[in-house]
Amino acid sequence: GVDQVWIGGGADPYQPKVLRAAAGVALALPLIRLEGLGPQLEAAQANGVQVIAAVVGAQVAYYDVDWTRPTVLILGNEGAGMDPALRRYVDVEVTIPHSPEVESLNVGVAAGLLMFERLRQQATK
Repeated sequence: GVDQVWIGGGADPYQPKVLRAAAGVALALPLIRLEGLGPQLEAAQANGVQVIAAVVGAQVAYYDVDWTRPTVLILGNEGAGMDPALRRYVDVEVTIPHSPEVESLNVGVAAGLLMFERLRQQATK
């Protein structure tokens, strides 16, 4: 499952439109806005947590990663993707294979697929 959501920037997670799109999960999970994710990512890695980033065109498919390990998942915004400064903290970049006619997936769709894969792997372990 998901324990908390770290927000490095972007939309206000409590804006009504965002709450509707999140189907209420924003009220069930701790949402933590951080100024600079680097120190938190380093601390997580020091505690044995893997850092995975969803990146268009990465060489590793999302289903080829061990999602049963403690994990921080980085999702960039839909326009610019992940902040390039965060790349140095990433252990594995994954992609969601899709039609070459589609530039990228909506970040919510991508998050759903990746978190479902984590749940699937944990249930079958």
